[in-house]
Amino acid sequence: MNFKIQFLFLGIVLGILLVCVSFSKGEDELPLDLIDCKKIMARIAKRTLKAFGNCTKELRANVTGNRDEFEKKLGCAVRCTLFRLELLDDQGQITKDRIQKFMDEMVPQDAHEFGHALAADCNESYGAKLDMGQEYCESYSEYAQCMQGTLADFADKTHCHPGPHG
Repeated sequence: MNFKIQFLFLGIVLGILLVCVSFSKGEDELPLDLIDCKKIMARIAKRTLKAFGNCTKELRANVTGNRDEFEKKLGCAVRCTLFRLELLDDQGQITKDRIQKFMDEMVPQDAHEFGHALAADCNESYGAKLDMGQEYCESYSEYAQCMQGTLADFADKTHCHPGPHG
């Protein structure tokens, strides 16, 4: 099984954790609603991994080909997961409204601006390319890879790593 795609979602989940951790304030200046970041991340991780696991099981049940065929279609498990997380609209597009709804449900208000900034580049570069008609859902894999890269770059550039409160 191609574990790269599975870890794309772990990267996205980790990225949300990084957004939740204050990287410009001292410990004594942390907003109270960001201190419980581990609980927030646990909720996001649980929801994301459960959706991805269910989507992968459905994909495995629907793929009649061999292992290679299953691996080629893992992008469809990514698309399914984004649908289950309600990040995609009925046309299979990620919108600012969908991202905002996800953040309203899962991320403290103080971190919303960072979340939108992180999503903006990939939405601009890959959002218009998302295509529900693709047999192998490549555009959704590419979007997830972009998000993983963006989040990794963000962490490196800001030296943003979970601290004692994260």
